Amino acid sequence: TAADYIFSSSTGTYSAITGNISTAAGDDGTQSTIAIGFTFRYCGTNYTTFNVSINGHIYLSGASTWTNDLASTTNKTIIAPLWDDLYDDAGSDVQYQLSGSSPNQVMTIHWRQIRWTGPSGSQQNFQIKLYETTNIIEFVYGAMNTPVSGTASIGINDATGGSGHFISITPAASPASSSTV
Repeated sequence: TAADYIFSSSTGTYSAITGNISTAAGDDGTQSTIAIGFTFRYCGTNYTTFNVSINGHIYLSGASTWTNDLASTTNKTIIAPLWDDLYDDAGSDVQYQLSGSSPNQVMTIHWRQIRWTGPSGSQQNFQIKLYETTNIIEFVYGAMNTPVSGTASIGINDATGGSGHFISITPAASPASSSTV
């Protein structure tokens, strides 16, 4: 289950990518069936594709919404570095890039200058990295700006959903994680 994943935080370096620009655009845009480039094992299931949402998450199956509820039993298999009502304008996009060589490839999904809570919201930069072989999920944050408003979810959930089937992260100097509602 998602709650079996081990959360840890660290300080590192954020590097922007120049990859394939997703067709997910505007307000609540999504793009379905993007090839990961390798088999990624998530919560006991193998995946070779993902779907991306402007709203700060990918989902490996199911549907997408801007309603950020990691405990949902409807919106599941979500991997979310900043799940909220985000907006893509002319100066922002979502990109994805496969790097490395097998068996050490990395799929990076990058939200660049995405606006938090609408067209006039503050710009944010963040990434998900999926690692081949180890199946590690990494959230990487670049320049982040104070949001106008918003209550984003950060974390993951699995195909069952509900209490005990997600990890939610509360950012702080010492971040905390929880898997209960």
